[in-house]
Amino acid sequence: MLDYNPFLPEVRENPYPYYAELRRHAPVYQAPGVGCWAISRYDDVLSIFKQPQRSTSEFARAWMNSLSTSEMRLQSAADSHARIASAT
Repeated sequence: MLDYNPFLPEVRENPYPYYAELRRHAPVYQAPGVGCWAISRYDDVLSIFKQPQRSTSEFARAWMNSLSTSEMRLQSAADSHARIASAT
């Protein structure tokens, strides 16, 4: 299992192998020493966004509640575009 710390330069430069490893082996992962959780599977993330009250973080609930549906769609479209562009 890769050590995942979203703030490390090598992770920020190319996070995709880390994401794949997280999805396969630790879809809900607490990054040691960082104080955050990584949720790596789409359906899990979608469930959390649809039910922000399930989050234990007041900050996360407030942030998720502040996002409009159109903002979430825009982010999803941008992520899809980046994924497709990087594959070509």
